Amino acid sequence: MIDGYYPQATLINDRSVTVADILLQGEKFTVNPSALPPDITPKEPHSLVIFPALVDLCSRSGEPGFEARETLTSLQNCARGGGFGRVALLPCQPIDRLAMADFFAAYVPRPFLLWGALTSGGQLCEFADLRDRVVGFAHREPLPDLLLLRRALEYLQPYQKTVLLLAQDSKLGAGVMMEGYYSLKLGLAGIPTVAETSALAAIINLVGLTRCPVHVMGISCAQSLPLLEQAKNEGLPLTASVNWTHLLWNTSHLSTFNPHLRLHPPLPNPQDQTQMIQGIKTGIIDAIAIDHCPYTYEEKMIPFEVTPPGTIGLQFAFPLLWANLVATNKLTPLELWQALRIKPAQILGIDPPAELFALLPEVTWQLNPQTSLSLSQNTVLWQQEIKGEIIPLVNS
Repeated sequence: MIDGYYPQATLINDRSVTVADILLQGEKFTVNPSALPPDITPKEPHSLVIFPALVDLCSRSGEPGFEARETLTSLQNCARGGGFGRVALLPCQPIDRLAMADFFAAYVPRPFLLWGALTSGGQLCEFADLRDRVVGFAHREPLPDLLLLRRALEYLQPYQKTVLLLAQDSKLGAGVMMEGYYSLKLGLAGIPTVAETSALAAIINLVGLTRCPVHVMGISCAQSLPLLEQAKNEGLPLTASVNWTHLLWNTSHLSTFNPHLRLHPPLPNPQDQTQMIQGIKTGIIDAIAIDHCPYTYEEKMIPFEVTPPGTIGLQFAFPLLWANLVATNKLTPLELWQALRIKPAQILGIDPPAELFALLPEVTWQLNPQTSLSLSQNTVLWQQEIKGEIIPLVNS
């Protein structure tokens, strides 16, 4: 039973964190109530966090075409169940022409925003036709031809639409995990850090040339941070994010060859993971992305080297980030909020959503077929206990 009186609850808004006594009844709450109902149950202090809805930079569904992985309805349920009010959707069918944009405009429900495709068939998309229907243009594969990318940024600069890119050179990195001690120990092909840093350096140079806003997703090595810092110091319109999984798991967790930890970009080495967290604290890394990527059981349960990279996470990423980063004092609540709400909204060019949610950080529950809101099970947390439950709220 979640109803009750919560002394010293945490209230987070976009600028501050305060502590207050909260009376919670259903989806309604009262701050510092003057009187309590006679039958109300007192709770432990600090056992409630009230927060405004989060924003995810990029997640994927299976619909249309791969509904067995995830439908838009199930993805919407995952987002609401995880405290997200807006999700920028990268459709499995790319939005690369006007007909696709019109289809998705009528088909995709709130809370989704749409990423358009940067290229189609090796050619640039018709940006002018798509710009009013998408939040930006994305290319989630290793870098295309740099001349093609330059032309794309030149064409898009007047629109000031964000371009989402993955900093990875596929010719330098054809492995399945980050290169280092653990790749040697496990005998798996490693991806060197230079595959990320060389691609990132090329992106930064093109941003400096074109002044088109670019967001680099999936930063995963410490060597990228000085490049990002220099670009920011030069005032370039460049932002960056790290995937939530890369803050909780690293290459030391791959000894079981769990296919759900095969990710793209790959998990960082332990020392890189520490620097990713520090990058969020300093603001060099702007945001944390969920990159919810569902697959069916049959698609994912194959050998680690050939399983498709990706995992789900919209429903439970925030409670785990709170438990592992905020509760352990690695990040402050406001630092996590900047990375999960304020900066993502700024990058997408939207106002932060107004919905309110509550986190019960001490409540534990098991992720299983009865509790999961996703149609997919591709997560290392399946059948595991998760600490932290989220419920929607209405301010009374």
